[in-house]
Amino acid sequence: MFCDMVNEKAVQAAFEENGAAHEPCIHFYDPSYVRAEAILFDPSTRAVHALLHEALHYVGQVPETMSAKFAALEDVSLYADHYSGCTVRMHAPVCVEGRS
Repeated sequence: MFCDMVNEKAVQAAFEENGAAHEPCIHFYDPSYVRAEAILFDPSTRAVHALLHEALHYVGQVPETMSAKFAALEDVSLYADHYSGCTVRMHAPVCVEGRS
């Protein structure tokens, strides 16, 4: 599943499912965001923010069909295509609002 986030104020990214487990991941178009320290998720609005350099960057809204899976994640795979032709892959913890 590939869902482009089209929003002038959002980081250009897409929410996808990867692997046989179909776990949600975030494909950033700018490799800088792959280094996010954490991903914040608000299940009531499905809004996702990336914490990078002590600032929150709005990524977009998780598609409704992925919302439950995203809320259950402890960490999420982040990746982007690097200008060198390689793919940069990292993981970041998911902080879900209301989850203790």
